[in-house]
Amino acid sequence: MTPKVAVVLAGGLGSRISAVADGKPKILLDVAGKPFLRRKLDELARNGVTGALLLLGYGAEQVTQWLNTNPSPIAVACIVDGPTLQGTGGALVDALPLLPELFFLTYGDSLLELDYGKLAGRVSGDAARRSCLAVTKPQVFMDGRCNTAVRGGRVVAHSKVERTADMHWLDYGLSLLRKTHLRQFTTATRPLDLSVLYEELSRDDKLLAHDTIEPYWEIGTPESLAYVRQLFDEIGPFV
Repeated sequence: MTPKVAVVLAGGLGSRISAVADGKPKILLDVAGKPFLRRKLDELARNGVTGALLLLGYGAEQVTQWLNTNPSPIAVACIVDGPTLQGTGGALVDALPLLPELFFLTYGDSLLELDYGKLAGRVSGDAARRSCLAVTKPQVFMDGRCNTAVRGGRVVAHSKVERTADMHWLDYGLSLLRKTHLRQFTTATRPLDLSVLYEELSRDDKLLAHDTIEPYWEIGTPESLAYVRQLFDEIGPFV
């Protein structure tokens, strides 16, 4: 059974894209006539998700105002990072009391073609009850700095700092996580990056890998935003 709740990381400052954002958070930038947030919510709904928890930071008031004045295909709740930034991993760990045992995690600046149910299938068939990370080879506008090593269907190494020769994959932007695996980080020093959580889970053999070639689109830089806008304008929004 596919989990019904997803966490969306959408609290970044968006410093790389600030020159073209006109003061808006990335998740509200227009793509083919819709704010990116609406396209992300549509993606979640299409995959059977019925509730999303947005972890917000920069531009949180703009996001909550948009949610209050626009219909959503699914239920949405928000948590705003406080004056002391917790980091992507810290914000997630702080949200654990609100989450079910099994939930999806994705990013607020990417659109994914991967069927979420494929991760659910990987986890349901795993006797060791691991979590699961979707991984892929680098695509357009990615810098090629692969951060994940995969062996035997498992993530055996993950790091944004200590890259090794066997790291041929990148985080695709979707994971299926077990809350029990993350409770160990509740007392970790903040800010805490999500990559540290993945790194520790891989060391403890708690992280399956789902290797995919499905396309994805991200708007983290002016170049990638322009690419997605042009693509959608030319062939129509297909996500």
